[in-house]
Amino acid sequence: MVGSVTVGDGCTSGVYDCNGVCDGDAVVDECGECGGSGASVECWDGSLSCSADDCPDEPAESVDISFGAVGDGSVELLYSADSDVYGFQIGLTGATLAGASGGAAGAAGFTVSTGSNGVVLGFSFSGAYISAGSGVLTNVSFESGASELCIGSATVSGQGGSSMDVSTGGCVTLAVYGCTDSDACNYDSAATDDDGTCEYAEENYDCDGNCIAEIDCNG
Repeated sequence: MVGSVTVGDGCTSGVYDCNGVCDGDAVVDECGECGGSGASVECWDGSLSCSADDCPDEPAESVDISFGAVGDGSVELLYSADSDVYGFQIGLTGATLAGASGGAAGAAGFTVSTGSNGVVLGFSFSGAYISAGSGVLTNVSFESGASELCIGSATVSGQGGSSMDVSTGGCVTLAVYGCTDSDACNYDSAATDDDGTCEYAEENYDCDGNCIAEIDCNG
């Protein structure tokens, strides 16, 4: 005959839940708490975790900085941001900068300036910002003579001074104006666009004024 076994505390089954209750139904939840209700902390992405420390990392705000259309002595700096932009500092190399204006920075009332070190700096004294989105950030003007302009380091700030993840597009080719005719006296091998300034030697003379005619230039 099979019968029940009674232990010292009177629990005939000898089975206890996590609270030590005989034949109780309390169990340890996913957070390790006996009789707990499970994950109850809502994370930024809507998921539930046992604590805020267990939440997945929130993606950093990001922005892409690149070049747009190139004009005569100016180039567009473009942006594509997934959150509002409160300030930027972008280093450009390859050409001497002459200023920056317009674009979304101008529309937002930003103070935008360029330095002799090639830095384009933009911010607002009033706390204004450039709304998330994409377009022309500002138009940068530069002095002639350089054949290339590149984006170096870039820092972009979000709300509260947070640092945004920045990706940048490389370089853009600039027009170098000068005489492109190799037969001209002032031929410029670095020039990519002829500006109509070519000068030529007089007939029977070279560019230094020396007579090159077979018969003496004086007849």
